[in-house]
Amino acid sequence: MIKKIGLSMVLFIMATLIFTPKIFANEQDYTYIIEDDAITITGYIGKEKNIQIPSKINGMPVRKIGELAFAHKNIEAVSFPSTVEVIERAAFFSNELQTLTLPNTIKEIGESSFDYNHIAEVKLSNQLKEIPKSAFSSNRLIKVDIPNSVKIIGSSAFERNRLTTVKLSNQLEIIGDRAFKSNYMKQVQLPKTLYKIGNFAFEYNQLKSLIIPSKVTTIGRNAFKLNQLETISLSNSVQQIGESAFASNRLKEITLPQSLQVIEKSVFHKNQLTKVVINEHIKTIQSGAFSDNHLTTFDLSHVQEIGAGAFSSNKLKTVNLAHMTSVGSHAFEKNQIVNFILPTNMTKIPDSLFENNKLKTLQLSEKITEIGASAFAANYLSQIQLSNEMHTIGSRAFKDNQLTNIDLPLKLKKLGESSFKNNHLTTVVVPEGLQKIGSNAFEENQLKHVTLPDSLEVIDYAAFQENLIETIQLPEGIKQIDSYAFSNNQLKKLKIPSAMIKISSDSFSKNQLKTLTIPKNIQVIDLRAFKQNQLQNVTIEEGIKVWGEEALSQNPIEKITFSADEMPTFEKAMSQQNQMTKMDGNMLKGHIAWMTDEQLTTKWDGKTANTTIYRKWGYFPEIKGLEDAYVTIGEDFDFLKDVEAFDVEDGNLTQKITWDVNSLYKSKIGNYTIQYVVKDSDGLVRFYNRKLNVDTNTKPVITGKSKEIIPYNKYFDPFENVQVTDQEDGNLQEKTTVTGWDFDTTKPGIYKLTYRVKDARGNEAVFYKTVHVKPYKVYWNKQTSATARTIPVAWDQVVGASGYEVLLYDRNGKYLRKYDTKKTVYTFKELEPLTYYSFRVRAYKQVGSQRILGDLFIKERIVTAPSAPKIQWKKLKNDYRITWPRNANVSLYKIQCSTSKTFNKKYTRTLNSNKPLVYVGDPKNKKTYYVRVQAIKYYKDRQYTSAWSQVKVLK
Repeated sequence: MIKKIGLSMVLFIMATLIFTPKIFANEQDYTYIIEDDAITITGYIGKEKNIQIPSKINGMPVRKIGELAFAHKNIEAVSFPSTVEVIERAAFFSNELQTLTLPNTIKEIGESSFDYNHIAEVKLSNQLKEIPKSAFSSNRLIKVDIPNSVKIIGSSAFERNRLTTVKLSNQLEIIGDRAFKSNYMKQVQLPKTLYKIGNFAFEYNQLKSLIIPSKVTTIGRNAFKLNQLETISLSNSVQQIGESAFASNRLKEITLPQSLQVIEKSVFHKNQLTKVVINEHIKTIQSGAFSDNHLTTFDLSHVQEIGAGAFSSNKLKTVNLAHMTSVGSHAFEKNQIVNFILPTNMTKIPDSLFENNKLKTLQLSEKITEIGASAFAANYLSQIQLSNEMHTIGSRAFKDNQLTNIDLPLKLKKLGESSFKNNHLTTVVVPEGLQKIGSNAFEENQLKHVTLPDSLEVIDYAAFQENLIETIQLPEGIKQIDSYAFSNNQLKKLKIPSAMIKISSDSFSKNQLKTLTIPKNIQVIDLRAFKQNQLQNVTIEEGIKVWGEEALSQNPIEKITFSADEMPTFEKAMSQQNQMTKMDGNMLKGHIAWMTDEQLTTKWDGKTANTTIYRKWGYFPEIKGLEDAYVTIGEDFDFLKDVEAFDVEDGNLTQKITWDVNSLYKSKIGNYTIQYVVKDSDGLVRFYNRKLNVDTNTKPVITGKSKEIIPYNKYFDPFENVQVTDQEDGNLQEKTTVTGWDFDTTKPGIYKLTYRVKDARGNEAVFYKTVHVKPYKVYWNKQTSATARTIPVAWDQVVGASGYEVLLYDRNGKYLRKYDTKKTVYTFKELEPLTYYSFRVRAYKQVGSQRILGDLFIKERIVTAPSAPKIQWKKLKNDYRITWPRNANVSLYKIQCSTSKTFNKKYTRTLNSNKPLVYVGDPKNKKTYYVRVQAIKYYKDRQYTSAWSQVKVLK
């Protein structure tokens, strides 16, 4: 028996019985029911966001967390006591939990129990046998370890997380629909116990490789779609791979298992497959199965059915379909097919079967009686042979090819729209029996000759538009020629059939017709029907009831002959005729009026019955002298200065000129347009526009460096650092003259340039500039022998230099002093012994009081020789001790001890020491010894030697 007890009722009973139970933490925050002597929490009414589920309430153990008990409570953390065994459906739905630990006492969790939280880490109970539907979906899990007790992972269990690593239970049998959809998994190891993978199970992940275990029989629809799979291994247990299961991956090769008999829709769509191994049991390949891959070959020898688009967008070059029983539309669209074999029993080529391939020739068997829409469109076909038994050529069947001729089948009954559009056809004979030519059928070819059958009744929209047809014989039985049917050709003659009652809009526009007779059967001539031809003579046999706008516009008609009836709507057809113009040499002529006699003396009154009218032309007046004008703001402008109007019939019309311009030109700077108008006595009006520039008439401005120093032998561009602008005229560089700029930059010196420019109003600006060409850079030659106080240096001569500056620095780069010399050698004097210096040299060119300095060469380090050591000696018992002050910068000391006053080699002993101490001679010998010492410094593979010390005489 289940009892529902509210918290207030419990307290009331407790008070009534005068019973004081043990108080558990926050018991008052929960609503609950008692079920089988245990508590099921049904709700949470507390305010804490970090909660600890009590192990007991009112002395009874808490066994279950009820359905929706903690849903939508903004809880951030929860811990469970060991008493809890069951968490029911949606118990913690839509909270803010971040981590979660389910103790091993929990045996069951319900659907959506932790759905829509922020959980990043979870530890699952090892007593769970199933992770139900949506249990942890829409969280932030990065890693999850499924305990080995779990056999089923329900649909959407971990959908929409951030999982990168998942360890699956080694007892797992079923992965439900969408179980791991929309995560970041790069690898997964499926357990051997698994036998079913649900629909969308791993869609939208980053898996790179996959091994399907040997017990798996079903891989669901979209199971691994939109991953990054490069390799997969399918076991021979797999009997069904659902639609799009491996679509949108990176697979390059695949071997299909022997157990598979059908390849379902789009299974391997949009991969990078170049090789597929299929078994002989596969008889059906459904639509889109291998579309959008890189396949160049495919073994179809055992396949009987191919679905729509099954191999579209690949690189197949040949296909053999001889044994097929069914081939779907678009099956081989967008490949590189150059050759194919059709099924022996095929009578209709499916729509778009070989569209967008590389076919060059085509020969179809007698059995083929129908070609579907776009079947061979967008190929390279230049020759085709069609069976005379063929009765239907579908829409766009051969569109966008390179056909130059075509023999249409004799039994052809249907020619679809755009069927031969955009080819290179020059001649076409339409067979007898065809009653309608579809819209755009032969549009955009190079047709010159067209033969139409007597059976033809309808030529549809734009059927022959944009060709080169000069003549056409229209069968008398034609009832309808639709809009644009022959537009944009080169028709010079036209006979309108007697069965027609209407000429459609633009049907013959943009041709070369010079004469036209409109028969009495025509009742309607639609919009622009004959617009933009070369019509000069038009004969209208009877009164047409409806004339469309511009039916005869943009034609240089000279003569129109009308028969009996009045045509009240004829003025529509003649719209724009009054604006007709034509050139006579360099002169422009315009329409003046329609006249009723060839002498052009009587003006037409607009009546059409039994009338012939003639056009009268006149020359337009012309205005000359309208070059762009300039005026300073506030000044008056003479609009007719140097302007003249002339007319062939009327002579000088200058006084008839009128003009119009914005009156602000007198007070506001800017560009204005003056419109000039002149009208002659025939009413012909000519309009001209002239530019008027109003400004302050400022002088041009030349800015830039007035002095520039350039290296030796560098190309000099006089405008590199100079700008020439005018407020009114803009950049005037091209109009600027520069004198003195073509100097020789291999000759150091000072050069003077003069810039001059005038603007459109004659204002002149002058700018002066000097260019200093530096001497060539000095290169150090050598340093000769240095002494303790001097260092001689030398460098290469610089051509054109007046002299050289020699700069001396101490060892730290501090500048000491400068010397001036005209020679290429210099000796530094009064230096400190055994001291590092550096120096730099630059050439200069002296021009008057100005000195142009060349570049300094890089600092070169030099050193003086050591000073001669000052030696001391002391007589000892067995020898003489020779010493001198130690100098840390000395590399070596050379000591000579001789019994010869002149240090004759024969009587002299030489030794080296790196210490300031040496023992020589023997006092017992009663000889006189002569001793001297020399300091040596090694630097940059050179030896710097001091003078010999003062000779010491040892007695």
